[in-house]
Amino acid sequence: MSSDSIHYSTVASELYFLIAKFLASGPCQNTAEVLRRELENKKERKFPHIGPTYLLEICRRIGPILDKDIKSNVPGVESLLGAGRQSLLRTVQDRGPQCWGIVQYSARKRHVSFIDPPGYNKQHNIVRVLQGRETSGPLQRRQVISPRIYSKQQLLCRTVGHLSAVYCLLFDCSGRYIITVSHV
Repeated sequence: MSSDSIHYSTVASELYFLIAKFLASGPCQNTAEVLRRELENKKERKFPHIGPTYLLEICRRIGPILDKDIKSNVPGVESLLGAGRQSLLRTVQDRGPQCWGIVQYSARKRHVSFIDPPGYNKQHNIVRVLQGRETSGPLQRRQVISPRIYSKQQLLCRTVGHLSAVYCLLFDCSGRYIITVSHV
C-alpha cells in the first residue's frame, strides 16, 4: 500500500468513528448503534477524549481556517455544502482572474488596449471600458461587445429583398452573412 492510501484509510476510519459519535448525540440513535457495532467488529479504538460534538466543532472551524488562505467569493457565508468559490475544497485556481480595474482599461501600448490575460472569460464592465476610452483613446471591439452575446441570438434566414432602402449594413466576422436594417 502506498503512503497516500494508508493515510486515506486512517482518515476514513477516524471519520467513521467521529460520525458514530456525532450520531449518538442526535435523533439517529439506532443508526449510531449499528455503526458503533460495525466499528467494534473492525477493531476500531475508542477515544474517551472525543466528545459527541467533536466532528461538529471540526466542521465549524474548517471554514474560517480556509478563508485565511483562500478567500471565498462571499465573505461571512459559511456552509459545508458550497460549490465553486464557496466550496471547502476550493483551490487558488478556482478563484480565477479578478475583474479588471479602470487602470487596465485605460492602459495602452502603442495606442492599442491590452489583450485579455489567458483564461479570462468574464464579460467586460462596460462602464470601465467607456471610462478607459475617454481617458486613453480607442478600444477593442471585443471589450464592448463580447462574442458570447451572439450565442443567445437565433439565426433567421430570409432571402427576400428589401421593399425599402437599407440604412444599416453589418457584416458577420466570418464574411458569410450580411445583416441589414431598413425602415418598414
